[in-house]
Amino acid sequence: MRIVSKLMLTLAFNFLIIGGLQARVSHDERHQHDISGVIFENTDSAKAAQFAQWFTFYWLDYPVSESASLVIRENQSARRGKQLLVQYQNTILFQFSLSYQRQDLQSAAQQAAQQVAEQVANLQNFPTAHDPDLAEDELP
Repeated sequence: MRIVSKLMLTLAFNFLIIGGLQARVSHDERHQHDISGVIFENTDSAKAAQFAQWFTFYWLDYPVSESASLVIRENQSARRGKQLLVQYQNTILFQFSLSYQRQDLQSAAQQAAQQVAEQVANLQNFPTAHDPDLAEDELP
């Protein structure tokens, strides 16, 4: 597990467009590598970076962290302020609002890691159960 810098995020952004963060990188036929279990961090503020560090610390405790690649993004808007989003396969699994007041980012990151791990495990075990194209009678 590793946190990837913003430069690496721009280089790896094409994996997001493909439809998932799991991709196969090959320089030639003998050297192929699967990319998984990576956290892409796209944050601007110090608080968001601190949240991402705590999230990564707690995320490593879960077995699903080895196979799931996540994106931690910081969104800024005039209406909502700064928000942190944790995404898995272009799906927002956790959303957290950053305020200018003092916050306990460590406990928020711990709760986020637990919630995201549970949701990723559900998505990996029952991928069609969350497919919006399926009606209720078509679910397994």
